Amino acid sequence: MPLYANAELLIRGNLAVVKRGTKPRPVRIGELTDAQVSAINAHRRSRNLGDINKEILFVGKHLYDSRVLQDGYEVNDVIKQITGGLDSNSQFIYTSKMTVLQNPKKREDGYGNRVSDQAILECTTRFPYAELYSAIPKGDKIKPAEAANAMADAASFEVALAANDEGSHTEAAPLEVVTNPPG
Repeated sequence: MPLYANAELLIRGNLAVVKRGTKPRPVRIGELTDAQVSAINAHRRSRNLGDINKEILFVGKHLYDSRVLQDGYEVNDVIKQITGGLDSNSQFIYTSKMTVLQNPKKREDGYGNRVSDQAILECTTRFPYAELYSAIPKGDKIKPAEAANAMADAASFEVALAANDEGSHTEAAPLEVVTNPPG
């Protein structure tokens, strides 16, 4: 796996620094596989850009802002997204604007989605190093905040039903069956 043994600790540390509102320092969290760095560098050469090193740096500000604050993911979810996106089986995906590694194996994200984790690498700011800029759980149609709202709505509905069962038992009017609808 491209992540170092202490990568999770370093990632959690930087995310905690961002949460406190201070600027984290770049940390070395892992290395790209030979196949990954070869594919990325071949693409970079086709665009007259220099080769990057195998080593991956991490700061975490954008990732924290987008995944935790905006989408409502927990840090544990973000760790899974990073681990998935930087998996040794993840493959370089050509895009016109960013360098992306995508895990071909989908996983259940715990919110009702099957996602393909993507690692977004920024390869210019800290050149020749790649910086893990973001991680995206591609296919996360249900975000954690939406899942929480749906669960709260369901709980409120159940409470309302229970209150209605305990209160007056009024009979609902029978439905009128329309055999010849107008139109």
